[in-house]
Amino acid sequence: ISDVVRVITRKVKQIQKAGAATRTKFVDRSRSVRKTLLHICKITKRRTGKAKEEILKEVTKLVGIIEDVVERGRIVFRNSRTKARVDHFVQICQRADISFLSFP
Repeated sequence: ISDVVRVITRKVKQIQKAGAATRTKFVDRSRSVRKTLLHICKITKRRTGKAKEEILKEVTKLVGIIEDVVERGRIVFRNSRTKARVDHFVQICQRADISFLSFP
């Protein structure tokens, strides 16, 4: 479970380091996933009825975090593809010597 968050976070950082989707906000949630997983492990040692309820609550929290990371990763990926299309268009315009368009 934590591997998903780690891999998505690593890929997003690589995309943003390359200069694509730099304005898209992405928060590294690997620490909160690690803490939640450790808390679940701690609760499982108790083996009581109340512990089962707490585990369900923590698992629900963990699923919410993972869904958020996946959704934010999709947004970053989509925005990076948009930048790639714009960069490609700029290169085509430069090759065609279209000077009336100005791009940053």
